[in-house]
Amino acid sequence: MASTSTPATPTADQGSEVETVTHIQMAGLTVLMIKKKDQVIYKLPDNMSVQSLTQEQRDRLLVEINLLHHQQTTAQAIAATQAQTQQVQMSQTQGSQGVRSIAPVRPGTYQNGASTPSTPTSTSDQKTTRRYNKTGKYSKKKLLQQQQLEQEAKSRSSSNSNSPYPQHTSTPSTGGLSTAFNQPEQVKLLTEIHQLHQALKLQENKTESLKEQEQILLRTLTLNAPIDTQNAQKQKVRQQIQEAEQTLALVKMQLQKKEALFRQLYPVASQQLLQLQQQQQLQQQQQQQKLSGSAAGTGSQASKTPMSTAAPGGGSIPGAATMAGMVRTGPKTVEEQLQQKIAEHHDRVRTSMAEELQKAQRAVRYPDTRTPFRSLEDAIERLIPYHIYQYPDEDLEAHAKEFGTRFNPELHQKAKSMHKRKLDLFLKYNDLIKSSAKHPRTTNPSSALDILNARYSLEDERAEHRKVTEEFKAVKEQADVLKKELESRQAMLLQQRKAEALLIEQQQKLILERQRQEEMSKLEQIQRQQQQEEQQQNRMDEMQEHLQQQQELRLREEQLQRELEKHHEMELERQLELKQEQHARDTQP
Repeated sequence: MASTSTPATPTADQGSEVETVTHIQMAGLTVLMIKKKDQVIYKLPDNMSVQSLTQEQRDRLLVEINLLHHQQTTAQAIAATQAQTQQVQMSQTQGSQGVRSIAPVRPGTYQNGASTPSTPTSTSDQKTTRRYNKTGKYSKKKLLQQQQLEQEAKSRSSSNSNSPYPQHTSTPSTGGLSTAFNQPEQVKLLTEIHQLHQALKLQENKTESLKEQEQILLRTLTLNAPIDTQNAQKQKVRQQIQEAEQTLALVKMQLQKKEALFRQLYPVASQQLLQLQQQQQLQQQQQQQKLSGSAAGTGSQASKTPMSTAAPGGGSIPGAATMAGMVRTGPKTVEEQLQQKIAEHHDRVRTSMAEELQKAQRAVRYPDTRTPFRSLEDAIERLIPYHIYQYPDEDLEAHAKEFGTRFNPELHQKAKSMHKRKLDLFLKYNDLIKSSAKHPRTTNPSSALDILNARYSLEDERAEHRKVTEEFKAVKEQADVLKKELESRQAMLLQQRKAEALLIEQQQKLILERQRQEEMSKLEQIQRQQQQEEQQQNRMDEMQEHLQQQQELRLREEQLQRELEKHHEMELERQLELKQEQHARDTQP
């Protein structure tokens, strides 16, 4: 609620206009309340701007402003009624005091007796008659004043009895001439519209978060989960989104009904609200143009824009009502709009890529082996999921790290030289066999020795070849062992990924539960606020009934006092008649 931190102080005196500035604490912020003749302006300090506030802070500020003005109007109405009752009581007490001094003298009161009394004999009687005449003149003046006051009181009471509400004032309200007690209904309707706007925003945020969660879940499921679990989880998320959309539609319907009711009950106020909305939209467009034209001067311009609500005569508050009930979101800068568009584009690209990957996975898992290829394009489209067109860099780097440590350049060079010598020997042996086959008669012992020498050298090379093959087998076995280890590690990685996916699902469930709990708490807060408002309204109704009862009791007491006074006057008249008769009898000879 609002709480004043500093008293009101006059700040400026322009002719007859006097401004009073009051520092008020509202929604955890210091707000300047500037009062003029018939206007109240709420302004933030110069070091703060309206755009820097969040939507919740704005809503809280506007609700507290409405409540503050509602309390002021009710207090003014109660003070006016008390002043009227005090005036009536004062007039009645004055009249009663003037009558009790001596009986009034009216024309036609002494018709039955003598027209003029006879002259008295003693001086004491003369003095008494003089006093009586003087007091009679004085009582006539008092009587005239009393009659005028009684006529005014009767006219007031008749006007109050004819009107449905005794405190009937012509205030500039939403629909023209209205009572002071009609304003809380308008404020209540505006607060209900404001609460529906808040619920609509919450529901929109909930649906958007559910859609984002659906996109994230699609990405995670396409990478890890099978198709059956994908379909089940997708159905759950879609059901949640459908429920959220249904509740959103219901809230929109309720909001439309309330706005239509407000337009029917308060047509002038609705027109004023529309005009204010149009003015605010124009101001927002101008601010956006200024921001896009000169980004450097945004801070100073935003700090100077005050949040003002005019309340003429303490009546209705059109500025606060429009801000509280109709304005949904503040102006967005060009940078925020660009960022939002870029984020939406990225989301669309991600979803399309995830859908394409899902289609490719389905085509690979369930291939169509029966229908033949219709064309080259069809063959490429159906066979391209089986083609690895880009090997991952991570796998290449891991392969190089694993097998790069076992590479020996000296052994490699030795193997290459041995392979070359082996080829040379085979070629030489082949040439010898060919030459001996071509010239079998021209053999000599030297050529035979050469052949034997070549065979012995070949046996040495064969032994070396066997040794190399054995080493190759050992290396191959080591490679197989490393391959098995790599496969086991890949299996472990897959298990870890599945565990991470399960953790992500659990976290999403926890997030959803937290959101539900927050929504429930917010709904409970809204219900509490409604109950508090109902209690306040009931208290106001009880106060009104109590005031009406007090007025009725006072009217009854006044009637009783009047009857008693009439009775007292009648008795006094009878006593005077009796005294006059006795005096007349005594004076007769």
